[in-house]
Amino acid sequence: MGTILGALVVALLPVFALARFFPLVPANHMFVFDNGVAVQLLSIRTENVEGDDHVTWTVSVMNSTGADLELVPSTTCRHVFPPRDVGVPGSPADHAEDFEAPAPGSFSWSDSCPSPGSGRWWLYTLSFEDRTGELRYPTVTFAGKAH
Repeated sequence: MGTILGALVVALLPVFALARFFPLVPANHMFVFDNGVAVQLLSIRTENVEGDDHVTWTVSVMNSTGADLELVPSTTCRHVFPPRDVGVPGSPADHAEDFEAPAPGSFSWSDSCPSPGSGRWWLYTLSFEDRTGELRYPTVTFAGKAH
């Protein structure tokens, strides 16, 4: 009985792990929310910041809703295999500033997190809150390889 239960847990664990990150979007694809707000990664790169390797993501948000938006992004950077936080202060990174996306229009920004080197696969999780801290859109996770 214990062996069967253990096998069942091991078999279902990847399903629950993947469900945690959905929607999972390839880094070279755009994700469009139901109301027309679109999110796209413009680049994923490894760079040296003060002697340490970092992976840097540049993100663009396009607003075609017909109304101006004020958003506060919250991001998390994870190694892919196994999925785990990079475990540094500021990860997940909460932005102190609000972003305004005029309609129609777009804006972009960059985030960085420590990296053990180039060529790694990453998951970049992004969510948007309003000024009250309420989640505005479902969390989206991009998967990509930093070079």
